Amino acid sequence: MRLDLRDLSFSFGNVPVLTEINLEISSRRIAVLGQNGSGKTTLLALLCGLLRPSTGSVLVNGIDPYSSRDDFVSSMSFSFERPNYPYRFRVKDYVNFLSRTRDCKEGLKNVIETLHLTKFLEKKVSELSSGEEQFINILNTIACGSRSLILDEPFSRLDAFRSSVLMKYLAVDCNVDYVFSTHLPEEAEGIGDYFVILGRGKITWMGDMESLYRENIFEIYLPGYSDPGLEVIFRYGRIFLVRAEDKSLERMMAAGKILGYRKAGIRRAYYEASQFDKMVQ
Repeated sequence: MRLDLRDLSFSFGNVPVLTEINLEISSRRIAVLGQNGSGKTTLLALLCGLLRPSTGSVLVNGIDPYSSRDDFVSSMSFSFERPNYPYRFRVKDYVNFLSRTRDCKEGLKNVIETLHLTKFLEKKVSELSSGEEQFINILNTIACGSRSLILDEPFSRLDAFRSSVLMKYLAVDCNVDYVFSTHLPEEAEGIGDYFVILGRGKITWMGDMESLYRENIFEIYLPGYSDPGLEVIFRYGRIFLVRAEDKSLERMMAAGKILGYRKAGIRRAYYEASQFDKMVQ
């Protein structure tokens, strides 16, 4: 998927949401990451042509999604986090409707089997859990979609098992390009190839997987909550982000001072984003 955003800004009235976003990306799987209120959903709405930029321009695979609507819709499918369905219909009726109107019977069958959705086809939407409803929300997009997808918080409300099932589908079974948003580093790192982190409507970090792991910054896991005696950058309970050499961490692990460690990726970039937020407060 190719994204070309030039001096892109968007405001709701006098309230700026995105400011001077510049991106030139060509990657199969693009993760847009950020804290709540960072502008992720607004950015994806602009990529879909659901909103018009206040200033600047947007091209997705060389198409302006707002002014070239017909060309864009024929090549792109998208879903957003908050579905709004009539609660009386059954899931199987929705599947039959999609099969007739979008000519994707085989695609629906494959996705339903792969994502283990057969067991709640007889349910009404009102009987679904929030996670099951989320699967129905993205079913249309991924089963009847085009060669490129835009997914807003696709793992929202999913439990660990269903999240892993969807992640495997998107990473292995789904032969399309996509851009997706999330506020969880694990989701972004799980299937993303290129990462864009937003903070207060600005890009605070962007890069590929290789650039994430370039520095000697590690996540270490402690048996308790005491300071590990290393250069601590950030902490998440018993998980510390530290600057260290892997040999010293090996010795600490052998001595039982830490339980494990790994090179820090998205968490490090997220920390940088949090520092940016502090500077602009």
